[in-house]
Amino acid sequence: MSESTPAKEPTAHLPAAGRHGAFSGHRRHGPLRIASADFCALILFQTRRARELMLSGAPLGWSLPGRMGLEIRAIIAGGLRILDKIEAVNGDVFAHRPTLTALDWPRILWRSLVRPLRTASTRT
Repeated sequence: MSESTPAKEPTAHLPAAGRHGAFSGHRRHGPLRIASADFCALILFQTRRARELMLSGAPLGWSLPGRMGLEIRAIIAGGLRILDKIEAVNGDVFAHRPTLTALDWPRILWRSLVRPLRTASTRT
């Protein structure tokens, strides 16, 4: 970067589904790291979308052999755990950054090694 080029502010790149409508107010709060009600609603909306996408791809991890399948399952289990933590703080990721702790790793390993009896989409 040359001296004449100004430094860019960090930006959030959101899918089109989260940029408009009820979540349009997030732009004025995000860079300030203030979790307004609109911003938290946006984060929870995107969390639900991410969970749906992860769960829809989860069967791939069980169909792939060996280490590749294990890695896919671990990635999905870890991602779902982070989504659980985001939902637990109602989307306020500025005040409560979601991180995996030592207590989360056995759970992720278990979910990577043991095939569930039924998927979340079949639960009532």
